[in-house]
Amino acid sequence: MEIKRKLGFFATAQYRVLNYELRQTNDLYIICCGEEYFDRPKVVGPSTRDGWHLHVITSGHGYLSANGVTTRLSRGQLFLLQPGVEYTYWADKDTPWSYSWIQFDGLNAAAYMEKSGFPKGLYVRDSAVNPDLFSSLVKEILSIPELTYANELKRIGLLYTAIGLLVESRSLKEDPSSPPPIRLFAKNLRGPGYRLYPPKLCPGYRLTAG
Repeated sequence: MEIKRKLGFFATAQYRVLNYELRQTNDLYIICCGEEYFDRPKVVGPSTRDGWHLHVITSGHGYLSANGVTTRLSRGQLFLLQPGVEYTYWADKDTPWSYSWIQFDGLNAAAYMEKSGFPKGLYVRDSAVNPDLFSSLVKEILSIPELTYANELKRIGLLYTAIGLLVESRSLKEDPSSPPPIRLFAKNLRGPGYRLYPPKLCPGYRLTAG
């Protein structure tokens, strides 16, 4: 069963979500995004999603069941619901999780997810990048809920930034001894007028001499 969505921006003490149908490009576009904080167990599913549905766990624990396999998850892990796959997921009863999510689709979505470490059939992986960086991007998307042309372009840009973090996380996980790409980038941009952008998404990174 596919989950039906109410269009618009909704917020309670436990969650904030933006659902909409506005598309400026077929290459990649957002279907919905949000964040949710659990104070008790909650089960979602069994159901399927249209598009790709990425969750980033920011605290606590929970479980994902897909294709007959159940996995316990915790902060710093990612799980991806792929189109047409039936799944169920739920919060741990003792330490219920919180997470941020982005649901998206587009002609390039599958290729981007494969480069991000999610080939077809892989639903869970660890992140070598601080999960708070992902949640910051979701918060920024939720801060511009008005369905205008300008805001849609901004949201698409933030989605590309999130996918860039996924690719970076995969690279760091495969070779943890290599410096993060942003640090290499910074070392090559010494001089007047250069700075990292956006700085609030890159805590701890500074341009230094040497």
